[in-house]
Amino acid sequence: MKYSFLAVFSVDKYDAKWINVVFPDLPGAVTCGVGREDAMVMAKDLLRTIIEENIIDVSIVKPSSEKTIRELYPDGDIVTITYDSDSGVRRE
Repeated sequence: MKYSFLAVFSVDKYDAKWINVVFPDLPGAVTCGVGREDAMVMAKDLLRTIIEENIIDVSIVKPSSEKTIRELYPDGDIVTITYDSDSGVRRE
């Protein structure tokens, strides 16, 4: 089964080498990485863990539109992260 969620990537305001990542539709789903590549790895791993460990029942989450997320995070870079239980996590 495939699940897709929008993630917002933003540069940390105190240390620009850190990239913060939040999944606005998944309460408490926050991570970070040193640089964009590391932040992407961390975001994929977080989504995989949430789904595989059933930390949040993602089957009942109604994803927000990109427009809504953009209004909440106007300076963030919005990325769709998809988890496919048959083949793993990928970025779209």
